Amino acid sequence: MKMSRMQKRICTLLLCALLFGFAAVNASAAAVRYDLSGDGALGLGDVLCTLRHVLAGTYAQQADVDGDGKITVKDAQRMLRYIVCGEEHMYYSYTDIVTRMQTVRWLSEGNTGERTAEFTSYDRTSKYTNGVYAGWNANSDGGNYLGVTADGGYILAEMEGPGYVSRIWSATASSGHIKIYIDGAETPVIDLPFASYFSGTAAPLCYKNLCYSDAAGGKNCFVPITYNQSCKIVAYGDWGKYYHISYTTLAEGDAVESLTSAHFSAEQQSVLQALDGFFGTKLGTHPEGLADAAFEIYTVTKGSPAVKTLTGEGAINGLLVRIDSDALATSLEMVELLKDLRIKIYWDGEIEPSVNAPLGDSFGSAYGLDAVQTLLLGVREDQTLYNYYYMPYLTGARIEISNVGDKSVNIALSVRVSELSVPKENMLYFGTQFNLGGYHTDKNRHPDYGF
Repeated sequence: MKMSRMQKRICTLLLCALLFGFAAVNASAAAVRYDLSGDGALGLGDVLCTLRHVLAGTYAQQADVDGDGKITVKDAQRMLRYIVCGEEHMYYSYTDIVTRMQTVRWLSEGNTGERTAEFTSYDRTSKYTNGVYAGWNANSDGGNYLGVTADGGYILAEMEGPGYVSRIWSATASSGHIKIYIDGAETPVIDLPFASYFSGTAAPLCYKNLCYSDAAGGKNCFVPITYNQSCKIVAYGDWGKYYHISYTTLAEGDAVESLTSAHFSAEQQSVLQALDGFFGTKLGTHPEGLADAAFEIYTVTKGSPAVKTLTGEGAINGLLVRIDSDALATSLEMVELLKDLRIKIYWDGEIEPSVNAPLGDSFGSAYGLDAVQTLLLGVREDQTLYNYYYMPYLTGARIEISNVGDKSVNIALSVRVSELSVPKENMLYFGTQFNLGGYHTDKNRHPDYGF
């Protein structure tokens, strides 16, 4: 009988588990976190339990080693690595990093040792030192860089690994080349005119929904660039003026598959095509393909909010609202209605809400129900507001939608709840607060207070 690829991988893992079954990781973070058998150590039984979840298609938090919300052979492989190596470090393939872009729950896990930052062309005369904002309104935000190379290139970004570039942005990309050097190599892995980074047609960045120009003229490229040791991005000639380069540095001791070729493998192309397809046709649906919960109808009046109470531990991973109104989507009446409706969310019995904002602002649509979709927040074509952040809690949650206006409003509320699948000790609460102008008097913050 011919075995499938997954069956072969499972058999190989079983053999390895038997060979190393004598080994166990005791009294470590990995033993506590991934101990399915409950014996306080990580060993053969835990690998076998993980493989049973793979075959049955079931889920257990302890078996979800890579935190993607699914139990796969990769989880068993990594668990076995912990047993053999006696350490808890992650190895990320390029496809793992791409998959991250559709995996929501890892955003709610703190103390991972990761750091996300960005290099930009901002005006260097703006400085924040010891609570003082100096030159905050400086606006010469173009043409700035870190330094100049021996061959006349402008260094836009320079990072140590392991890590990955998650986004490149510009407003004025031109014909000058941008070269990306990985892990100290003398030859760039990508060497293209800056404008080509956003065309969606230039290999290897030929994904039109990941690399594009938006309606406002902004240009984005979301194809990840991975590096295990270092990454250096250099501009040449008439390359443009403005840039943002967002990147994530992984935890110390982790490793990532570096992008060392401008030609993606078949597997890498497959995951990028899937992500590109999602960005093209499925924004506004759950990034992990989960179904929305049924809607419940509420009439919200001044002094009588809609209230949804959740008990026990879990996580909201789908929050949707529909407003029953004859007002046009972008009319002043709708803008005012989105301000009058307020959303508050209390986690685990807290007195002050972690979420407290006008409904429109909370969903990224303050100025009417424009059908603008992002991965996690936005407004669908049918004017449904959606939030697909993973929002965990330990003992319960309370959602309130109130109305400070004079007219009653009917709303429909959908709250999708799933089991808690991030470590409790590292769990982060979701929060968003509306700024009512508390720093209007701080003139050093101009132009921030205008927003």
